[in-house]
Amino acid sequence: MVFMKPESALKRADELIEVGRKQRALETLLEVIKSRRHRTWTITHEPLMEKLLELCVDLKKNQIAKDGLHQYKTIAQTVSAKSLELVIMKFLNQGELRCTNARKEATNALVDIDDLEVLQSPESLLLSAVSGESQQDRTDRDMLAPWLKFVWESYKQCLDLLKNNNRVEKIYQEVAQMGFRFCQQYNRRPEFRKLCDTIRTHFSQSQKYSKQAFSVDFTEPTTQALHLETRLMQLDTAIAMELWQ
Repeated sequence: MVFMKPESALKRADELIEVGRKQRALETLLEVIKSRRHRTWTITHEPLMEKLLELCVDLKKNQIAKDGLHQYKTIAQTVSAKSLELVIMKFLNQGELRCTNARKEATNALVDIDDLEVLQSPESLLLSAVSGESQQDRTDRDMLAPWLKFVWESYKQCLDLLKNNNRVEKIYQEVAQMGFRFCQQYNRRPEFRKLCDTIRTHFSQSQKYSKQAFSVDFTEPTTQALHLETRLMQLDTAIAMELWQ
């Protein structure tokens, strides 16, 4: 690929989008973000990353979003952690909006899916065939389930990206709380349990590696307050979903 500056890549991506080539636009932006020439953050990287993540939402490309965010974290975290926070929140909010819109279009607001990480297992397909599931139920499932899965995967990826890093500990807790709201809103009990396990694991890891550079320090009052706020939301969500045991 010919070397492109961020602003040139963004312009090229817009041109590709205009002619319906979103996948190629996404590849163009990812190539620039991953380029060794772009290891120093500048403000021009932020709109490029926003466009990349917007395309990831449009095309439901969780893995590319994950790759792009990891690269952006490397570039931005020491210079502008705020920029990293902004692009992550825009990304998650866009996914949540798509999920909300899909739910409005679905007749059944709470699609019955056992596990978002296994949407179409052989067992679920067989059960659907013999259980008399209506065409409308299948339509609702096909409409909403992919967005539920996309948003859930996005929460997991962002939490893993932000864990045990005192430069982004506030947004880590915000993403965790967004995850709890998601679980309650869509009655996602399996994902609630997984989210609790994830946060517990990250907490244990942060204590184990507390001496590393930029590790979260749980002796700090601000850190304790942020962690407590998330734990209280976890408790409130468990009570609301009748999962307090």
